Formats: sequence, C-alpha cells, structure tokens
Amino acid sequence: MAPRAVHVSSAALFVLIFGIMLAVVYLTAMNHNMGWDLSRTGENTLDQKTRNILAAVDFDIRVTVFDKPGSERDKARDLLDLFALESPDIYYEFIHPDIRPGAARRFGIDRYGRTVIAGKGRQVVVDNLTEESFVNALLTIKQGRKRNIYVTYGHGEPAINDKEKGGLSSLASALRKDGYRVDGVLTTRRDVVPRDADLLIVAAPRERFIPGEIQALREFIQQGGNVLIAIEPFADGGLKDLLDEVGIEIGDDLVVDPANHVAGSEATIPVVSIYGSAEAVAGYTGATVFPTSRSLVVRENPPAGVAVSRLARSSDQSWAEHDHASITGHEEFSFDPADRRGPLDIALLAMVQAHGNREAGILVFGDADFLTNAYFNVAGNRNFAMNCISAVLDQGYLISLDEGQPRDVPFVLTPGRLALMFWVPVVVVPSLLLFFAMVLAWKRKRA
Repeated sequence: MAPRAVHVSSAALFVLIFGIMLAVVYLTAMNHNMGWDLSRTGENTLDQKTRNILAAVDFDIRVTVFDKPGSERDKARDLLDLFALESPDIYYEFIHPDIRPGAARRFGIDRYGRTVIAGKGRQVVVDNLTEESFVNALLTIKQGRKRNIYVTYGHGEPAINDKEKGGLSSLASALRKDGYRVDGVLTTRRDVVPRDADLLIVAAPRERFIPGEIQALREFIQQGGNVLIAIEPFADGGLKDLLDEVGIEIGDDLVVDPANHVAGSEATIPVVSIYGSAEAVAGYTGATVFPTSRSLVVRENPPAGVAVSRLARSSDQSWAEHDHASITGHEEFSFDPADRRGPLDIALLAMVQAHGNREAGILVFGDADFLTNAYFNVAGNRNFAMNCISAVLDQGYLISLDEGQPRDVPFVLTPGRLALMFWVPVVVVPSLLLFFAMVLAWKRKRA
C-alpha cells in the first residue's frame, strides 16, 4: 500500500475513533447531570433531606407558579431547575395571572408569587416558593396530612415557644421545617393523649405525672403511639415504672467522662461518638453533646414483644457516678468500685408490639438539655435528634447524615483535641523545621 494511502487510512481511523469518543461523552453528559456549587453558602445545592424526599416520591408532581416576569420569578425558576434535575417526576410552568386570569381564578390565586404544587389528586398552595415550603408541600401530598407532634407541658417542662437557652423553640422550628405540625398539650387537664398524635414528646419533666396521665401514656403506646422521653438526672417525672415496662431502666447517677468532654467544662458534658446499628444512626459519624446525662440500662430479659436498640453510648473511659456529694460539686469526681464503668447507654429505642399488629416506638434519652436551644445546634445534636424522630415515625427518607446546608456549628473542643492543637503547631511542626534546618546546615558544612 502506498504511503499516502496509509496516511489517509490512519487519519480516517483517528477521526472515526475521535467521533465515537465525542458521541459517548455527549450521550453520557445528556443522561448524567453534573455540576459544582461554587457559592459560599451552598445556595445552589439541595439539602440532603430534600434529595431523600424527592427520591421517595413515586408520583408526578406538577408545579404552577403564578407570577409576573422579574427577579422573584427567576429565583423560582432556578430552584425548580434544581428540583427537576434531582427528580424526573417534576414538571413546572409559569403563568402570568394578568394574562391568564381564568387559570388564576381556577386555582384561587389572588396575588403574585403564589405557587400550586399538585400530585396524587391533591394540591397545596404556597405563598412563597422556597426549598422548605416545597418539601412541606410534598410531604403533605405524599402523606395526605401532616404528622402531628405534641409536646407536654404542665410538669415543669421547657416550652416550645420559649426562645431562651432552656426553651425548645429551635427543636419546634426544625420539626416544622420537616413538615410536622407541632403543638403543646396539657395532659394534666385532660388525662389523655390527643387522638391525632403521631408522636408525644416528654422533655425534662420536673414534676411527677399523675397516675391518670401515666395510664394515658401506657394506653397510647398500646395503641401504637410513638413517644420520645428525655429525662434529666434525679428527676424522672414518675416515668420510671413505665420505662421499666418497655425494658429500659434509668440509672440514679450521672455520666462522667474525663477523656471525652467539652474542653473547658466539667467532665459531666460528655461528647459522644459511639452509635448503634439502628436505622436512625446507622453510619452516623457526627459528635453529639449530652450535658449532665444519666445512664440507661437495657434489661437482660426485656418483656415479650419488646426489642430495645442502642442509639448512643459514652466512651469506655466514662463511668456512672453515684456519689451525690461529687455530683453536687462538693467533691472531685473519682471512679469508685461501686460506679459502673463505661461505655454507658445514653439513648435507646424500644420497639413495642401494640394492638392490631401495630408497632410503637419509644425513644428514651438520659438527657434533655441537648434538645434545648442552648445545645440543639451544637455539633451533631440537631441531626441526631431529627434522625431519631424521623426513624421512629417511619419516615426514613427524612434521615440525613449531612444536612448539606452551611450553618454556624461550634467546634466541640475535647481535651484530646485541645492537646492535639497544642502539640502539632507548637511542638511537632517547629521541631521538624528545626531538624531539617540542622540537616541542611550539616550537609552544607560537609560540602
């Protein structure tokens, strides 16, 4: 074959191979969305919980935005583009209510900026389209109604509308953002749990529940109701016997962890990084802070129909302090043979077989402070609490190991981390630099 023919054949083969490569890259790019969010606040990235919810949606979602052209409409389009890239079941359109007044009247739209989100024969109208409002609308459509969470009061519990450090307003706000309806309930007045309750939260009761209330809680669990009980040391609200019925004993003690606690504080504020295998915490790696927690004990022989899972444990260097003199601050903490050595359970989940083949979930925490405004947004407390609540309500798509959205999260400084921050920059790095400088000087001297 002539050299010219060889060159032409080689060039043609190269063009063919290059064309095939371009076609493969093009087809791959058309079927795989890829992008990088370079914004400082991550505003172009959907929250992990939003992606979980969109992945769980198995029906068409039609979004109709009634607005005039402008910056707000452009923002809505950018957000809907993110939703559509995440889920192929989302379809959206924009309608100018002045140009198509009939469509606006059909949906009851009387002002700009309102959005209709429809699916499964249901529809929800939101005034301002945001990621939060869109997710809440999806949950309402998927479930047919919002899940109801009631928080007890009347026994000295912190209030859901209290924005001070000891209040629960941050917890209530986070629950509402996830599409739950949150309200308080005074069980002492009614001696009954609301019938539409999906979860009842009892946080840090200082006064005892009366027998009628205890019985109401027991009947609520027997009917498949879910309960979250967070108790403080030396104040169980009269719930000790009820918890014993579901295979959980509460210790008359205080968890002390000299090696894993918030630096600069007492050893009674343990930092927890040991979790169980339950769905709520499987794969969870964040650190959680439980100020002044009592220990929990799983009974060796739990009652029939009860399965208890571990959620969070203190380190093996911790112990359960029983000496009240030490706890009240009159003496130094020291391990005594009478104390139980860690790891100690701080959070447990009991699943109870209820009437009608139902299953009730009882979340039990040996600390309630981590739910309050002072600690809810510290380290991984928020994610841990929300994951546990989502799991017990059988909404696994709400479980998120990384919220994805940036927020101010204080760095939890433990004694170990404090030592590391001292030794590495102050001792190790200068020593290495000095060593290399001496080696270099020695080599130059020999040369």
